[in-house]
Amino acid sequence: MHSESLSLFGSDSLNASEVKFRELLSLDAFNADAKEYLATRIPARRAELQRKAEAEVLARATYDRGNKLYEAGDYEGAKAAWRQALDIVQEQR
Repeated sequence: MHSESLSLFGSDSLNASEVKFRELLSLDAFNADAKEYLATRIPARRAELQRKAEAEVLARATYDRGNKLYEAGDYEGAKAAWRQALDIVQEQR
């Protein structure tokens, strides 16, 4: 069950991983790994994935704004927006 919990966590199946770690903890109330993942690692990974998703939405909106500026003939504005979108993406790596 421990390896399955870790595998699910590693594939970002966080809800399923949390269920497995809770099952593990119900069988072994002193399991340090299960406690750590439930208290720290799973919430931290959720927060990280949320930040990345928000950055992706912002980058996409900025990129689309660049496309609209380009279509309107504002090539410098478009270039600046595209660079900003690229910067947002690169910050997430």
